[in-house]
Amino acid sequence: MHYSFTKILLLLSIFSFLKSKADPLDASRMYVDSTLAPFYHGVASGDPTNNSVFIWTRITTDEPNPTISWKIATDTSMSNVVQSGTTSTNADKDFTIKIEATALQPNTFYFYEFTYNSQHSLRGRTKTLPTGNVNKIRFAVVSCSSFPHGYFNVYQAINQRNDVDAIIHLGDYIYEYGKDEYGTVRAPNPENEILNLSDYRIRHSMYKLDSMLMRLHQQFPFYTIWDDHEFADNAYKIGAENHTSTTEGVWQSRKMAALKAYNEWMPIRNIDSIPAIKLYRKINIGNLVDLIFVDTRITARTEQSLLASISGVDDSTHYLIGNEQFDWLKNQIKNSTAQWKVMANQVMVAPFKVFNVAFNSDQWDGYSSERKKLFKIINDDSINNFVVLTGDIHSAWANDLPFGKVPYNPWTNKGSVGVEFVTTAVTSPGIPLTGILGNITQDAFAQLVKTNNTHVKHNNFVNRGFNIIDFTNQKCQSDFYNIETIATPNKNYSYQVSYYTEKDSNFLKKSTTPTNNNGLNPIKAPLLIRQDIILSVKNKSTDIEITGVYPNPFINYTGIQFSTTTTASLAVYIYSAVGQLIFYKDLGTRSKGVYFEKFDLGDLPNGNYVLNLYNGTDLISRKIFKAE
Repeated sequence: MHYSFTKILLLLSIFSFLKSKADPLDASRMYVDSTLAPFYHGVASGDPTNNSVFIWTRITTDEPNPTISWKIATDTSMSNVVQSGTTSTNADKDFTIKIEATALQPNTFYFYEFTYNSQHSLRGRTKTLPTGNVNKIRFAVVSCSSFPHGYFNVYQAINQRNDVDAIIHLGDYIYEYGKDEYGTVRAPNPENEILNLSDYRIRHSMYKLDSMLMRLHQQFPFYTIWDDHEFADNAYKIGAENHTSTTEGVWQSRKMAALKAYNEWMPIRNIDSIPAIKLYRKINIGNLVDLIFVDTRITARTEQSLLASISGVDDSTHYLIGNEQFDWLKNQIKNSTAQWKVMANQVMVAPFKVFNVAFNSDQWDGYSSERKKLFKIINDDSINNFVVLTGDIHSAWANDLPFGKVPYNPWTNKGSVGVEFVTTAVTSPGIPLTGILGNITQDAFAQLVKTNNTHVKHNNFVNRGFNIIDFTNQKCQSDFYNIETIATPNKNYSYQVSYYTEKDSNFLKKSTTPTNNNGLNPIKAPLLIRQDIILSVKNKSTDIEITGVYPNPFINYTGIQFSTTTTASLAVYIYSAVGQLIFYKDLGTRSKGVYFEKFDLGDLPNGNYVLNLYNGTDLISRKIFKAE
């Protein structure tokens, strides 16, 4: 979102980027990890069901039609393989690879990997959904990740928790602006506003190279929906506020370019029904949750109307989701047999008014006729346990949804047809309070909003962060977490508050205790690439020697001092205590002399390892230990 009422505001190719050798101390830039070649962008998975999941990667190669093999296993060493195959890609797909793996077991963690010319990708971890009588499911919910506004510490925080079944990203996964147009902490690639297919591909590439996002994709499956910035600010079906046809070309061409790049670069089921563009879909999670994803942005939305928003009068031809999608949504809700009917959407559903004037024509307030139709169906059919998940607005909210058989009463909570949890942004800036209503403080504005909108139980316009949403048979609870900063890389975050709705109550209560993960903290995918290398050792060497390993024990870094008496091609191999190769570094050709080499091993688990220095025929070994 880019607030319309106040007008707030990689690569030309992977090879040219690698050759640029920018200053490594400039942390605002994006860098390629050469050890991941040729799968520089890591791996990702998405749209899991109880028996299938999509796995994704991208290969960087000069070969026009490379063939890539893939496999899925139940173990991190990729030995117990349950599915495998080969596929090819080409420039028409921007060399991305997306596979639907089927015939999987429900509620199971899997590990997957891609291979090209004996070179492996990172191993990813994914998870299928449970089926039948499901007692619990748990998601992390995020939205609005503007690269230029700061670092994706939210993604790092969720990754280190390791206690959710999947990630739900509610849109604005990328932003379209050029350098210094919207945020100045980090410079985007390309530096211009993205307009054509090449631009959108490069911007997606840049995002996937971010290490925090890459590692989160590696460990968790994603469910994603787009919002406007995957296309352009305040987009709708036939245009966007941030698109000028006279200088930026035909909107339909730009929209189709953005859609194609999204299809290529996201681990999502292919959206083939162009030009209908049907992003909306339903994911069933046994008898517990029906997760219903809708598109309030591109499929059918007509242009935002400030008059409709202010007056509250909206005619039936002013669409947010359109008749076809609305009929589909109605059927999903009415025919659902799951306890929780969960609508994941882009823009806030609950009213947001100040002095009885709607604050934002971009959300459902600007399309009140469709909101009334939706609420009427839920109300008239006595549908309970309707939950909305929302992003877009760069602020955190917990809302009742007022439209009941009796007028909404904030004291008794009667007259609510459901609840809404709005997650704040990963990095994008909050609502700017200065200049809207004079110079008002965060607390004063929050209270003003609650006074004018008695269905709003919680709001936070300042902090960046994420939500953990937990569904059980008895309640649905959303825990709100805040990141310490986005100005620099930082893994610190804090718990703020929780709100929950009990089964069949349809309104919110406050809690100061977050939900428990009930032991969901499984083995993660290894952070290092698997190496199929067997050392052919003929004898203990007198030509090479390790003269020191320090620090040892180590916490994050260790290094070796070594010598060679002849010119030799050297490499370091580190094995785990059970003999698994977990680290490799080519030291290149060294002439006779003494050297020191430093290794970043902070991602390894604590324990004993064996470090080997190898010259092609001979080997020297030393034991090393990683401590707390």
